[in-house]
Amino acid sequence: MNIGKQIREHNKLVEELLELATIITQQLNKPKLDLEESIIEEIGDVKYRLEQVEKYYDSDKIKKQVLFKKNKNN
Repeated sequence: MNIGKQIREHNKLVEELLELATIITQQLNKPKLDLEESIIEEIGDVKYRLEQVEKYYDSDKIKKQVLFKKNKNN
């Protein structure tokens, strides 16, 4: 296992999550702006990076947690 690659992938995910949080915060603070395209781009970036990181974790447990959250919020 390449721990350096694993750390880089986690760092990139964190970076993308922060960028998404920033653009969403900007949209909430300035509702007259239309930042939809930027938000869409950042969501795509986060999803891509999340896929890269998910491979290091138990996919069955991840799916179970997603189902739990979906059921809890319905």
